[in-house]
Amino acid sequence: MYKGSQPYPYPQAHLQINAELVVGDIRPPKGSLAHVHFPTRRMPFEGIIRLLAEAEQFGVPCADPPEVWRPLLATAEAEFLAIAHDAPLGPA
Repeated sequence: MYKGSQPYPYPQAHLQINAELVVGDIRPPKGSLAHVHFPTRRMPFEGIIRLLAEAEQFGVPCADPPEVWRPLLATAEAEFLAIAHDAPLGPA
């Protein structure tokens, strides 16, 4: 939670990256990427499940074959997105 006396200055839905930008001599002007609040949209829970199931580096096993769970996730995600309220991309 933002503790300043001003309104929260960052997008409600954002991503922070704890990493160093290494592209030649390019550096963020005011420190690391960890201080940048990249705006994003809400990620449905189904998207997280899909990431864990599809990305090899996580190795999360699925009980059913992809032909079963992929359409199920797609349907559930579509239902969520139909009623979801997007957070503003600017300050709250």
